[in-house]
Amino acid sequence: MSNSRSFWLGRMHPFRHPRLWIAVAWFGIVLCIVLSLVPSPKIGVSVPGNDKLHHALAYFALMIWHGWLLAQQRALKRAALFLLILGVVLEVLQSFLPWRQGNDPMDLLANVSGIALAWLLLLTPVHDLLRAWDRKF
Repeated sequence: MSNSRSFWLGRMHPFRHPRLWIAVAWFGIVLCIVLSLVPSPKIGVSVPGNDKLHHALAYFALMIWHGWLLAQQRALKRAALFLLILGVVLEVLQSFLPWRQGNDPMDLLANVSGIALAWLLLLTPVHDLLRAWDRKF
């Protein structure tokens, strides 16, 4: 197991496979950006609020993953701030795309809800799940 190393937001917990976990973090960020900006597929029946659930789940996943990686509370705060800014920037960019509707304050609220829920879970033993899995992997 390696000593803690730097991730772009701060020091990481020690992992056996740090490059893999960093790659997953970056993949999640890129996937969020791409899915936020490409045209949405028309899947037939539209469920009210489904879009908000997607926002909350996406930002929950990004925040929980960063929380699993980062060893410092200060770095976790930077991750939350980065994700909040990312959500705002993507909403603004969506407003310039003809196939997207941006500037929905409820989307931002869903993003913040996902970030906040992940933060709360990171205050529990859930915080150590990735390290436990990494030791077995």
